[in-house]
Amino acid sequence: MPTKIPFSNSVLVLFGASITKTFSREVSSSFPFEETPDQLQTLEDIKKDLSLEKPMDRIVCGDVGFGKTEIALRTAVMAADSGFQAAFLCPTTILAHQHYSNFKERLKKYPINLALLSRLQSK
Repeated sequence: MPTKIPFSNSVLVLFGASITKTFSREVSSSFPFEETPDQLQTLEDIKKDLSLEKPMDRIVCGDVGFGKTEIALRTAVMAADSGFQAAFLCPTTILAHQHYSNFKERLKKYPINLALLSRLQSK
């Protein structure tokens, strides 16, 4: 039987202006923790996927606190670094707001536009 995933109409969108490849390295180096071997391997696998001429088909699974959000943020930054847009889909409005606040703080010195779209926004 398929698992039901809750959906609350929350989307966090990240889209970049002209950004240099240095940007991805700077964001990675601003991570306040040491990456685990699994995180580093996952990032390398994602970099390879993004270099292919087909859509990436990947899911990152892990327990709470294992760094999945950091992987997602860095993947979005890699996309922005290459001139693309990225979107985060969150299962709850609260989580969307938390990610938005954290990403806004973390990316404030970079030429990145962040937008939050949820059921609570009227515009």
